[in-house]
Amino acid sequence: MIQIKHLIWYLKKYYLLFLIFPLTIAVVVFLLTAGSPKIYDSHMVIYTGISTRKNADLTESLKIDFFTSNNLMDNIISLISSRKSIEEVSLRLLSQHLSLEEPELSVLSPQSAEELKLHISDNLKSQVAVVGNPEQTLSNILSYMEDNYNSPFHYLLEHHPHYGVDEILQKVQVTRKKNSDMIEISYYQDDAGIVYHTVKFLGEVYLKRYSELRYNETASSVEYFQSQLEVVLAELNESEQKLKDFISKNRIMNYYEQGKSLDLYRKEVEADQSNAYQLATGAEAGLIKLEERLKENIGRSDILDSISSLRKHVSQLRVKLNTREGRDTWDAEQIKDEISKANEAINLKVSRLYQQDFSVDGVPMNDILQEWLKLYIEKEKQFTASDVMLNDLKRIDQRIDTFAPLGAELNRLEREVSIHEKEYLAIITGLNQARIQKENFKLSQSQVVVDPPYLPSNARKSKRKILVIASFLFGNILVLSFITILLITDSSLQNPKRAEEITGLTLAGTFPSMDKSKDPKLNKVVFEYWLNELNLRRSQNKNKSPYLIGMLLDEENKSNLGLIQSLAGNLEKEQVRTQILHPGVIPAGIPYTETAYHRSNSPMALGIGQNSLAEGFDIVIIIHPYWKEQHISFDILQACDWNLMIIDAEVVWKPNYSKFVDMIQSSTRLKPDMLLSNVDSIFVKEYTGA
Repeated sequence: MIQIKHLIWYLKKYYLLFLIFPLTIAVVVFLLTAGSPKIYDSHMVIYTGISTRKNADLTESLKIDFFTSNNLMDNIISLISSRKSIEEVSLRLLSQHLSLEEPELSVLSPQSAEELKLHISDNLKSQVAVVGNPEQTLSNILSYMEDNYNSPFHYLLEHHPHYGVDEILQKVQVTRKKNSDMIEISYYQDDAGIVYHTVKFLGEVYLKRYSELRYNETASSVEYFQSQLEVVLAELNESEQKLKDFISKNRIMNYYEQGKSLDLYRKEVEADQSNAYQLATGAEAGLIKLEERLKENIGRSDILDSISSLRKHVSQLRVKLNTREGRDTWDAEQIKDEISKANEAINLKVSRLYQQDFSVDGVPMNDILQEWLKLYIEKEKQFTASDVMLNDLKRIDQRIDTFAPLGAELNRLEREVSIHEKEYLAIITGLNQARIQKENFKLSQSQVVVDPPYLPSNARKSKRKILVIASFLFGNILVLSFITILLITDSSLQNPKRAEEITGLTLAGTFPSMDKSKDPKLNKVVFEYWLNELNLRRSQNKNKSPYLIGMLLDEENKSNLGLIQSLAGNLEKEQVRTQILHPGVIPAGIPYTETAYHRSNSPMALGIGQNSLAEGFDIVIIIHPYWKEQHISFDILQACDWNLMIIDAEVVWKPNYSKFVDMIQSSTRLKPDMLLSNVDSIFVKEYTGA
């Protein structure tokens, strides 16, 4: 993890880099912006009135909420910034410039006019340009572009800084002024006349296109409803005519009333027929009774003749009785008995005649005949009326059978008329709404240019100084970022604390580069720091002399070899007798051969042929062969009192280092300590506190 103090140390160390690199960038920016053109700005403000529109009746303002207002404003901004609008502005600007006989500063600077000649030849200009008539020139340009798809005008619309659509879009800015109904159109360019007329044409093109767009919306609605109105009206007239013909054909004035009347009429006829039938039946029953009585009168003459005969017979019997009275009693009784029977028969017949002459109710017989005649006429009348009414009922039923299905068809036709009528009313309503909207649009076309564009006379203030200062600051930021990244991504062992974490070894000392370090005080401090560590370890092995120190080097490094010699020299200055055994890598000390190194079980055996190493020396430093190139004698490692790995701080710790440390630990039961060489002085000072 990077520490701020380390970053500050590096900033102090490389302070010249913070001056040279940013200053170089600032000088480059200064030189590059020396010939930058002047920039002119112009703008215009248009009042849109989208939030204060009036209805067609002018009674109240239309209710427009915040989101609708924003949406309308976004539509306006998009319309102004659309490619078609910018293309029309570009063509208007180009036609205006080509129609000039001579350049005018208020329209086109001489420099811009000369630049335009590079794209439009005199021959082409003579074909399309009409001096003093930009509109005709524009028309000629459009015709020429339609006939030539790769004309210079197409190139200008794509790539030219003054007429290119994308170029203009990059420099045009359309903004809403806070939350008001006003929009601001601004533009900048290196030609004051072009800036002024570009902004002017932008406003004109916007007002024209917006008016056309809104008019087309309402006009198309009105045209649609008018066209649909004719179709729906024709369908309505057709359906009404069908209904009219159907009613006329079937003679329907009011279907429901007629049906109701027909039903009531049938019920009345049915009741009358039933009444007539009942009366006829009653008259027929009366006739039957009267006819029974009349049948009794049919034998009246016979009864009278019979009575007359009986009366004559009674007279004869009375004469006979009178003539025979007294002669024969038995005969007289018999005659009386006959007379009595004859009288009874006469009385019976008279009684029958009486019954025939008078009804039971006391009606005279001659009235019964009149009653019979009356009942007979009534019976015939009522039966005839009943038959007539039955025929009427049949005709009524036939009429009902014919009339009843007409209801469904009538309902269908009325429903069809109703549908077409509703559709017609809806079209009428939509047409009225469209016309009202059209009128509203006319009223809402109150967009006014409240702040017209102006011809800029002064160029925009140069940002050259700001760019130079910004480039200088940017250079410093780059250097700072570079150093920070180096610290973050640094995988070396410069930081002693981090080196212990990475290697897992105990740090016995840190030493700056012997070649670069010019601070004698710092060199003395680091030596004393290491010497304290050495004395501590020697004090723990008082009975052993000399004290053996094994030095492990990964490869030939003059700095590390110089460090060993420096340590030995400083020990000599401290009156510590020191000797160095080495494989012939330094001029001082006692060299040994590779054979002697690998055959010797003890470091003392490496000095054969020399004076006895056991006598006269306090410390013996054994430099092992480079372990990356040769294998190490673990017997000598075990015999040493203190094994040290000298590692260059610039080295990146790799897996083979860890494996070598594990091998030493397996052999000696201890990990070697670490001496860091070539350590940056800032980390040396941090570690030693110097």
